[in-house]
Amino acid sequence: EELVPFLMRFFVDMERTGANDAFYTKFTHRFHALTLLDYLWDDPCLIHREAFVRVAREVPREFNGFFNMVLNDIHHCFAQAVEGIEEVHTIEAFVPPADEGAIANFMRENEDHVRLDMQARQCGFTLDYSAGLLCLLSRVASVAPREIAESDLGGRIAGLLAVLLERLAGPAASKLKVKDPRRFKFDPRRLVAVAVDIL
Repeated sequence: EELVPFLMRFFVDMERTGANDAFYTKFTHRFHALTLLDYLWDDPCLIHREAFVRVAREVPREFNGFFNMVLNDIHHCFAQAVEGIEEVHTIEAFVPPADEGAIANFMRENEDHVRLDMQARQCGFTLDYSAGLLCLLSRVASVAPREIAESDLGGRIAGLLAVLLERLAGPAASKLKVKDPRRFKFDPRRLVAVAVDIL
């Protein structure tokens, strides 16, 4: 019964580890905590799902603190991923000038290959992580809708989802078209579906 509250506190505590690489390390630790929370959510006995509701009702400050961190991470990772996907789109859409020499062409293609590999790693992680957080938010909203609506989280969640939906389905969405979305773990339809489900 205490495992979910412990993981929620651990998630929040990762904000200030004191390490030099704390900013990047916290996402790795939080990703592992998220994996455990997902696993516990699927436990048939349901005590872990009920633990979320219990924390929301009995310790609303901890509940709000946890989900504020979740929202911060979704915002940061999603923005970083979108930036990366836009870079991939730009690389793939580039048409070399007719007078580009063989050496210049080789060097550009080699550099593009390196950049695409880097974005596959970075976007893959940030999109996987932010999608997982969105799913967790959706799950908790389904069992504790009143607690979320009555907290100060409601407005933040609505604002974040509006930005996410605008970016994925709005006028600028064409800049997110890439040849192989799976390579970057980019599934805009899934993200939109989860966001709409939360609303």
